[in-house]
Amino acid sequence: MKFLGRISKNLVFLFTIARRRYVPQLGPIECRVVRLVVLGCNDEEISAILGRPIQKIRHYIKRSMKKVRVKDKASLIKWAVANRISPPGDMLSPAEYWAKQQM
Repeated sequence: MKFLGRISKNLVFLFTIARRRYVPQLGPIECRVVRLVVLGCNDEEISAILGRPIQKIRHYIKRSMKKVRVKDKASLIKWAVANRISPPGDMLSPAEYWAKQQM
C-alpha cells in the first residue's frame, strides 16, 4: 500500500506542476500549497494531499505570505488569483480529491 501512496503523490505532483504558472517569488512547493489554499483546503487537507506534516504546511503558508508581503490568508488568496496561481475554474485533480477524501 505504501507503493500506491507514493504513486498517487507523484501523480498529484505531475498534475499540479503541469498546470502551475511560474511565479518568481514562490518556490514550487509554496505554489502548490497556495493553490490548495485558494481551492478551499484547510491545513489538514493540504497535509493529506501533499503527504507532509501539518507544521510544514503552516510554515509554507507563513513563508509564502511573507514573500508576497501580505498579512492574512484572504490577502494571500486575492494575490494568488491575481497572479494566476489558481486560475478561474481551477479544481482539485482526481488524485488530489482522492487524497483529500482519504483523511
